[in-house]
Amino acid sequence: MHMAFQVPDVEKACAELSAKGVKFYSAPNVVDEGVLSGWRWVYFEDPDGIPLELVEVAHYNQEDRKVGIADYLANRPKLADL
Repeated sequence: MHMAFQVPDVEKACAELSAKGVKFYSAPNVVDEGVLSGWRWVYFEDPDGIPLELVEVAHYNQEDRKVGIADYLANRPKLADL
């Protein structure tokens, strides 16, 4: 479980939070192809250890997303198969 916050610029948000002492699990993840093309995200923890995420959607190709989601839904494992 975690909570995500959409931000307009994940790099800028990371820099601002880092300056305040926030430690991130990694550098921001960047995807520029496939179903998640245009997404950037990074994880960190709140003071109680709850995972939090910053998400930026830099661009969005709606048709590619529709195709990718349809493919995932058609091919994902069914509970009966697990």
